[in-house]
Amino acid sequence: MKIYIDETGVVKDAIVLQGIPELNQAAIDAVKKAKYEPAKFNGKKVAVWVTVGINFSK
Repeated sequence: MKIYIDETGVVKDAIVLQGIPELNQAAIDAVKKAKYEPAKFNGKKVAVWVTVGINFSK
């Protein structure tokens, strides 16, 4: 997945790059529930796109 994290650490957008259609929405919901540490550039919090992997298991 590719996710957009804003300067407060909240996921604002998520795009499935490769997945299982039946699980794609669950993956999007999972990353949107998480709170992330914002990225910093020159000491200032910034919004970024990052690529993350989601693994499902029984």
